Amino acid sequence: MGRKLDAYVYEGTVQLYDGVTLLVTHPRARRPGERHTRLEHYPKEKSFYLVHTREYCQAQAARIGPQCGQVVEQLLAERPLDRLRSVQGLLGLTRRYSSARLEAACARALYYGDASYRRVKRVLAAGMVFSLRGYAVDSGDHYT
Repeated sequence: MGRKLDAYVYEGTVQLYDGVTLLVTHPRARRPGERHTRLEHYPKEKSFYLVHTREYCQAQAARIGPQCGQVVEQLLAERPLDRLRSVQGLLGLTRRYSSARLEAACARALYYGDASYRRVKRVLAAGMVFSLRGYAVDSGDHYT
């Protein structure tokens, strides 16, 4: 980082050089917005989001409960690559709240027709207790 590199763009590849030393060769993108980046070139804090794929997130949500699984399915139904980060954020709420609270918050969001990361996070932050379909949860079981 912070160095100037020379880029040579060919018909099918792009090569990056530091002086005369070839650093990396990438396939050339063909369409606007298309990217070809190697996972090892991402900073560690960003590569985490690329490793946790759609299938991984669906499996994690299913472990939390059926309501969480349904929220994740709805989020990934349209533009899954754009929504994957929201799904990962939703699953990350288990670092602060119990799985039971997250499941109840997902049930509440589904009931009111707003199955989004923002809604679930707000429900949890507000400490709302939800008692629909057996999802009654004490509002005080969050972690610090």
